[in-house]
Amino acid sequence: MSKLPVFNTSLFSEIRDVLTQARTHLQQTVNYTMVQAYWQVGRLIVEHEQLGENRATYGQNLLNQLSKQLTLEFGKGFDASNLRNMRSFYTCFSNCDALRHNLSWTHYRTLIRIENHKAREWYMKEAIDKTGALEH
Repeated sequence: MSKLPVFNTSLFSEIRDVLTQARTHLQQTVNYTMVQAYWQVGRLIVEHEQLGENRATYGQNLLNQLSKQLTLEFGKGFDASNLRNMRSFYTCFSNCDALRHNLSWTHYRTLIRIENHKAREWYMKEAIDKTGALEH
Protein backbone atom coordinates (compact mmCIF):
# COMPACT_ATOMS: atom_id res chain seq x y z
CA MET A 1 0.00 0.00 0.00
CA SER A 2 1.55 3.28 -1.06
CA LYS A 3 1.31 6.45 0.91
CA LEU A 4 -0.29 9.41 -0.85
CA PRO A 5 1.89 12.49 -1.14
CA VAL A 6 0.73 15.37 1.01
CA PHE A 7 0.72 18.40 -1.21
CA ASN A 8 -0.13 20.92 1.48
CA THR A 9 0.26 19.77 5.07
CA SER A 10 -1.16 23.02 6.43
CA LEU A 11 -4.38 22.65 4.41
CA PHE A 12 -4.71 19.00 5.38
CA SER A 13 -4.12 19.85 9.04
CA GLU A 14 -6.78 22.58 9.03
CA ILE A 15 -9.33 20.33 7.32
CA ARG A 16 -8.55 17.50 9.75
CA ASP A 17 -9.10 19.91 12.68
CA VAL A 18 -12.48 21.02 11.29
CA LEU A 19 -13.63 17.42 10.83
CA THR A 20 -12.35 16.35 14.25
CA GLN A 21 -14.15 19.25 15.93
CA ALA A 22 -17.35 18.44 14.03
CA ARG A 23 -17.20 14.80 15.16
CA THR A 24 -16.57 15.83 18.76
CA HIS A 25 -19.45 18.30 18.66
CA LEU A 26 -21.74 15.66 17.16
CA GLN A 27 -20.84 13.15 19.88
CA GLN A 28 -21.48 15.73 22.59
CA THR A 29 -24.81 16.69 21.04
CA VAL A 30 -25.95 13.07 20.79
CA ASN A 31 -24.81 12.41 24.36
CA TYR A 32 -26.66 15.42 25.76
CA THR A 33 -29.78 14.56 23.77
CA MET A 34 -29.79 11.07 25.30
CA VAL A 35 -29.22 12.51 28.80
CA GLN A 36 -32.27 14.72 28.27
CA ALA A 37 -34.27 11.75 26.98
CA TYR A 38 -33.36 9.68 30.05
CA TRP A 39 -34.39 12.61 32.26
CA GLN A 40 -37.76 12.72 30.45
CA VAL A 41 -38.22 8.96 30.89
CA GLY A 42 -37.53 9.37 34.61
CA ARG A 43 -39.99 12.24 34.80
CA LEU A 44 -42.70 10.23 33.07
CA ILE A 45 -42.20 7.29 35.40
CA VAL A 46 -42.34 9.48 38.50
CA GLU A 47 -45.07 11.93 37.48
CA HIS A 48 -47.42 9.87 35.34
CA GLU A 49 -47.08 6.34 36.62
CA GLN A 50 -46.29 7.07 40.27
CA LEU A 51 -48.24 10.28 40.73
CA GLY A 52 -45.16 11.96 42.20
CA GLU A 53 -44.39 9.23 44.75
CA ASN A 54 -40.97 7.57 45.07
CA ARG A 55 -42.38 4.16 44.07
CA ALA A 56 -45.39 3.04 42.14
CA THR A 57 -48.15 1.93 44.46
CA TYR A 58 -48.63 -1.28 42.52
CA GLY A 59 -45.03 -2.41 42.94
CA GLN A 60 -41.91 -3.19 41.01
CA ASN A 61 -43.75 -5.01 38.25
CA LEU A 62 -44.31 -1.69 36.45
CA LEU A 63 -40.61 -1.24 35.70
CA ASN A 64 -40.21 -4.87 34.69
CA GLN A 65 -43.09 -4.69 32.21
CA LEU A 66 -41.97 -1.32 30.90
CA SER A 67 -38.45 -2.68 30.51
CA LYS A 68 -39.65 -5.62 28.41
CA GLN A 69 -41.67 -3.40 26.09
CA LEU A 70 -38.94 -0.78 25.67
CA THR A 71 -36.27 -3.42 25.07
CA LEU A 72 -38.37 -5.03 22.35
CA GLU A 73 -38.81 -1.69 20.61
CA PHE A 74 -35.47 0.07 21.27
CA GLY A 75 -32.98 -2.67 22.14
CA LYS A 76 -30.78 -3.01 25.18
CA GLY A 77 -30.29 -0.22 27.68
CA PHE A 78 -33.79 -0.29 29.11
CA ASP A 79 -33.58 -2.99 31.75
CA ALA A 80 -35.40 -2.35 35.02
CA SER A 81 -32.16 -1.30 36.69
CA ASN A 82 -31.54 1.41 34.11
CA LEU A 83 -35.16 2.57 34.36
CA ARG A 84 -34.62 2.90 38.13
CA ASN A 85 -31.54 4.99 37.32
CA MET A 86 -33.63 7.22 35.08
CA ARG A 87 -36.22 7.61 37.81
CA SER A 88 -33.50 8.49 40.33
CA PHE A 89 -31.94 10.86 37.81
CA TYR A 90 -35.18 12.81 37.59
CA THR A 91 -35.66 12.91 41.35
CA CYS A 92 -32.06 14.05 41.98
CA PHE A 93 -32.03 16.59 39.15
CA SER A 94 -35.65 17.70 38.92
CA ASN A 95 -34.76 20.84 36.93
CA CYS A 96 -33.96 19.80 33.36
CA ASP A 97 -32.54 23.26 32.62
CA ALA A 98 -29.82 22.63 35.23
CA LEU A 99 -28.46 19.57 33.39
CA ARG A 100 -24.94 20.14 32.16
CA HIS A 101 -24.05 19.65 28.50
CA ASN A 102 -20.60 18.31 29.28
CA LEU A 103 -21.66 15.49 31.60
CA SER A 104 -22.48 12.08 30.21
CA TRP A 105 -25.09 9.56 31.32
CA THR A 106 -22.24 7.71 33.04
CA HIS A 107 -21.45 10.85 35.06
CA TYR A 108 -25.07 11.26 36.07
CA ARG A 109 -25.46 7.58 37.00
CA THR A 110 -22.53 8.04 39.38
CA LEU A 111 -23.85 11.33 40.77
CA ILE A 112 -27.31 9.98 41.58
CA ARG A 113 -25.74 7.49 43.99
CA ILE A 114 -24.53 10.37 46.18
CA GLU A 115 -27.30 11.03 48.69
CA ASN A 116 -26.04 14.30 50.16
CA HIS A 117 -27.13 17.15 47.87
CA LYS A 118 -24.14 19.39 48.67
CA ALA A 119 -21.68 16.54 48.15
CA ARG A 120 -23.40 15.70 44.86
CA GLU A 121 -23.03 19.32 43.73
CA TRP A 122 -19.34 19.28 44.68
CA TYR A 123 -18.69 16.06 42.77
CA MET A 124 -20.63 17.40 39.80
CA LYS A 125 -18.41 20.49 39.71
CA GLU A 126 -15.33 18.26 39.96
CA ALA A 127 -16.55 16.10 37.09
CA ILE A 128 -17.14 19.18 34.95
CA ASP A 129 -13.68 20.54 35.79
CA LYS A 130 -12.09 17.17 34.92
CA THR A 131 -13.83 16.88 31.54
CA GLY A 132 -12.24 20.12 30.39
CA ALA A 133 -15.22 20.56 28.11
CA LEU A 134 -16.84 23.92 27.63
CA GLU A 135 -20.54 24.54 28.11
CA HIS A 136 -22.51 25.02 24.90
